[in-house]
Amino acid sequence: MTLSTTSHGRPEVASLLHALDALHRAAQGGALPRTLQGKHLCLLGATRVANAALVFRDAGRELGAQVTELDPERLALVSDHDVARCGRMLGRLYDAVDCEGLAPALVDRLRASAGVPVYDGLALDMRLVACLSGDLAAATPEEQHRRVVQAVLVSALA
Repeated sequence: MTLSTTSHGRPEVASLLHALDALHRAAQGGALPRTLQGKHLCLLGATRVANAALVFRDAGRELGAQVTELDPERLALVSDHDVARCGRMLGRLYDAVDCEGLAPALVDRLRASAGVPVYDGLALDMRLVACLSGDLAAATPEEQHRRVVQAVLVSALA
């Protein structure tokens, strides 16, 4: 599996595996580093998928980030101009954005204008979790899920 920062908004696999291993070792040692202290994350569409919203929010906060949840219906993303303007605004306000429950084409258009990592359902990507969490055998499935989301965020932002 090859992940590309430019086309998918995700860092390369080697970077993810390194971050995942470091986070797992830190958690086993009793304390995670506040690697994302001072970072601002946005969860766009959090009300649609409650469990994924919790995973993303908890993953960011556990590493020190502030996480804001926005309802995309309140953003009036009607025209291409609106989407581009919103993407630029999100890029100025946040260090990364996760879009949940939005059309892939809309996520791509936001990503094109944001200038920061924009994910398409990062906490919903169970293929990514399954692919990367194999070495976390001692962790619960919930911890594995959260650590993979954290590894993606740390790889992209730290």
